[in-house]
Amino acid sequence: MKKSSKVRRNLLCFMVVCTLIFQFYGIKPSAASSSWKLKYVYGAPSSASVSVWHKSVTTTKKATRATISAIDGGAKVFVYSSNGIGSIFYTTGHTEVNTVAGKIIQLRAEYTYHGSSSNTTSGTFSY
Repeated sequence: MKKSSKVRRNLLCFMVVCTLIFQFYGIKPSAASSSWKLKYVYGAPSSASVSVWHKSVTTTKKATRATISAIDGGAKVFVYSSNGIGSIFYTTGHTEVNTVAGKIIQLRAEYTYHGSSSNTTSGTFSY
């Protein structure tokens, strides 16, 4: 066997192995996420407020996470996902549940108590 043929074969094997390693370890699916915001305007008509946010999504990873990044005015917010999250928050924080990728789920955030003053509550769902 010629030396150049052996080198080509070894190079081809190396390239195939590198490609497989890159596919299995180099490309990690990034989690999808959705941001949400609720708003309560004290003393204003209910049309000035946003009390409920909801969305239907398809999971992209093995966990669904709800994060509350801002909440004030004594408000309480219920966060829900149809794959297992159901928590009431009155302060910032997060909760998480295991799931499978490719599952269609419903996400929801809503005030359970608007609070005693105007406020804005926000967060994200990572799925």
